[in-house]
Amino acid sequence: MFISQPTRSTCIGIDLGTTNSCMCVFDKTTPRILENAEGKRTTPSCVSFTPTGILVGEPAKRMEALHPTTTISGIKRMIGCQYKNDKQERRPYKIVKGRNGEGWIHINGKTYSPTEISSIILKKLKKGAEAKLGKRVDEAFYLLSFYSLISLFPFLLFHFVIFILFYLFFFLFSFDIILLFCMLNCL
Repeated sequence: MFISQPTRSTCIGIDLGTTNSCMCVFDKTTPRILENAEGKRTTPSCVSFTPTGILVGEPAKRMEALHPTTTISGIKRMIGCQYKNDKQERRPYKIVKGRNGEGWIHINGKTYSPTEISSIILKKLKKGAEAKLGKRVDEAFYLLSFYSLISLFPFLLFHFVIFILFYLFFFLFSFDIILLFCMLNCL
């Protein structure tokens, strides 16, 4: 009987950097860095909101000098940071207090969270990888900086404590049942 191999989905790795981002794919056993639409190995982590649409990467970086109030760079530094006030941030674009207390960006009458801006960059990298590979990308993983992990620490600690408590409760409870069962069988 013939057993077919499962089809493997295409997975890319993304390094979402503060200044530049990069994407790679595994060719058999070695990683290969993919070039973007401009033919470069790194893509500036920059987003520009223009009247004609949203620019990402090198085109957005070129717009930064012309339109600094609608071009966002270094957004990764704002992920997880609480809003202080607009004057302290020293950025050309307007920063407002978001729903969760973080600093959000207000451009052209719309408000964007830092994660929304980062997702625009990630979508651009995914589309670039699909164009370069000539096939659909189904999965991706991206690298987190140590600072991002520190901002997630309270969340991770809470879930770790819940997991340990559940595990101990389950282990102790099941151990009591086993002891009870053994004692009943011995009688």
